[in-house]
Amino acid sequence: MLCTATPNNTTQYFTPPASPTLPQRLPQGLTDFFAQIICDILPTPSSLQSKSSIVSLPELLFFIEKVTHRAGVSCKVIVYAMIYLERAKEALPKGAVGNYGTTHRLFLASLLLASKFLEADADDNMFTQLPRLNGKRLTNLCGGIYTLRDINTFESSFLKLIKYRCWVDEHDVEDFLRRNSVQLHFY
Repeated sequence: MLCTATPNNTTQYFTPPASPTLPQRLPQGLTDFFAQIICDILPTPSSLQSKSSIVSLPELLFFIEKVTHRAGVSCKVIVYAMIYLERAKEALPKGAVGNYGTTHRLFLASLLLASKFLEADADDNMFTQLPRLNGKRLTNLCGGIYTLRDINTFESSFLKLIKYRCWVDEHDVEDFLRRNSVQLHFY
């Protein structure tokens, strides 16, 4: 807040508007825990990268921080995404193993699904004034690593995995936060 004096000796206060191009970063503990949940879903040996693979993926935590910051997603979207990831873990068969990049695909699918689910929430994203997250925008935020077709495939496969259980209510959120309060630093 800035304070200025006017010619008639009255004080005016000015609060500059939030910058739409510089959303606040998510708390580090939240992004760290998000990455941990993704990595714990199923084993994904890093040695599984195909020699014919053209794209080398960035480190997962860096990727999460970059995409979530540039997208301007809220903590609420991340919590919903983590709830979806728990549902995905429950649905996987025992002994399932991921391929190179599975963690990145799970991140993108859960983030996109959570963002779409919360789209109707009026206060979500109101401070950043950024466009809503959709497949095309997510493709751009990934810097060309994935195509729109890839993103759509990730979303569709993820929806099938969680058996289209997209509804998250207050009880689900409270239960998730209570069970993970230590990891999320809610002492």
